[in-house]
Amino acid sequence: MTITVCLASHKGGVGKTTSAVNLAVSAAASNKKVLLVDIDPQANATYSLAAKPAEGEYTICDLLTRRPVETSEVIHRQVRENLDVIPSKLQLATVERELFSIAFGENKLMKALSKVADDYDLIVIDTPPNLGQLTINGLFSSNMVIIPVAPSAYALEGLSDIIDVINDLNQVNTNTSIKWKILKTMVDARNRSTNEIVGELLNPYGQRIFKTEVPRSEAANQAPFEGKSISDFDNKSPAAEAYVNLSDEIFASGSSSLSVNSVKSLKTNKPAKV
Repeated sequence: MTITVCLASHKGGVGKTTSAVNLAVSAAASNKKVLLVDIDPQANATYSLAAKPAEGEYTICDLLTRRPVETSEVIHRQVRENLDVIPSKLQLATVERELFSIAFGENKLMKALSKVADDYDLIVIDTPPNLGQLTINGLFSSNMVIIPVAPSAYALEGLSDIIDVINDLNQVNTNTSIKWKILKTMVDARNRSTNEIVGELLNPYGQRIFKTEVPRSEAANQAPFEGKSISDFDNKSPAAEAYVNLSDEIFASGSSSLSVNSVKSLKTNKPAKV
């Protein structure tokens, strides 16, 4: 059964896209069939995998509009072994406004992915750093939301907002339950005091925190400039190992209790509070 995870945080600089890309790559390297879906107009996940679409090629923009495009036509196959990508581009920002005028526009991505979900073990969705219509589409499409949190004085800023949105969506959608977990990213073992303070702040979330922690890494900073994953750039990097562990943890958690292809008939009675 397909596991669909959405990386979401409206706080920038927390390693959201880095986590989406490297989780997808690590799972693919473990012989899992993976689809990475980039719904961020910045298209950083697309560029990180050197998957920039050529002129005239379909992107997520075509899939989320009223154009009669099949999901399979938008997928860029075998960007690397076991890994396919639905790429993004800057024009997606204008598509987001169009979604507000489409009936059940918040379900557009979910319905599109339901047509290909059976082809994959894991679907990874990278969202923009906000709680707009694109992110809502990503949340609706997933059965697990990963919320990256980087240790800092403002580590928990906005965390409750995205959790509230997920809870609202679960109330709207009585046929499903979107799980969420916190992923600690950019952890620097040298900053003990900061790590201890953030640990205390996150303590109430208990089992909602992944055991895997992603360390701060120069490889994570440099790899995207070369269109590489962290493991491609430096396969001995602790960060590369962390994303392998995260992939293993997700598949071991049994988070596939609901797959995107099991919610084709999902209907909403009211908009989520954003």
